Amino acid sequence: KKSELLASWNTLASSLDGRFYLFLSAQDAAGNTATKSIFVRVDNGVPLAEIDSPAQDSVHRGVVEVRGKADDFSYTGCLLEYGLGVSPTEWKYINSVVGAAFPEPDGGVLGYFDGTEINGVATLRLSVFDAVGHVGVATRSFVVDNTAPTVAITAPISGEIFSGTVQVEGSVNDNHELARYEVLVAENSDPAPNDFQL
Repeated sequence: KKSELLASWNTLASSLDGRFYLFLSAQDAAGNTATKSIFVRVDNGVPLAEIDSPAQDSVHRGVVEVRGKADDFSYTGCLLEYGLGVSPTEWKYINSVVGAAFPEPDGGVLGYFDGTEINGVATLRLSVFDAVGHVGVATRSFVVDNTAPTVAITAPISGEIFSGTVQVEGSVNDNHELARYEVLVAENSDPAPNDFQL
């Protein structure tokens, strides 16, 4: 009779992942044989965790859709959080998904970041878990800008009378990145799309 450790299989040595079968066979002195087999799942890999959008260092406002990938051979779930700044010390919950993976190549919507009350840099953190305790982590930092640009016309003065060329002077400023500006001429105080653009 032998009911102790029969063998030791180091799956880490070959970095194995997947489904495998173990076979045990025995033969006695009279030539009788017996066999037994079972299957096991081996998962030595770190779960896939990727944040595809928003892009690193991009600028957004309001509610932002977060897309990415979360997958593993023995995937159990994922957690999406955010913190303020580039290296947050505190994380707040956005969304968690149990059971349903977001595999390659397309991934999926991991959650929605509500930045309506935030201005500045925010960092997303995606944690992906598997059945054996491995955790894959991805982070992504971007800028949240819910403050409108400041605009001012310093010349001419409102109500001033001109003939010929009018030089328009002023300032346009934004806390983060100014995408564009335009100056319109209209016959009333509510410019329409077909009004003349300077």
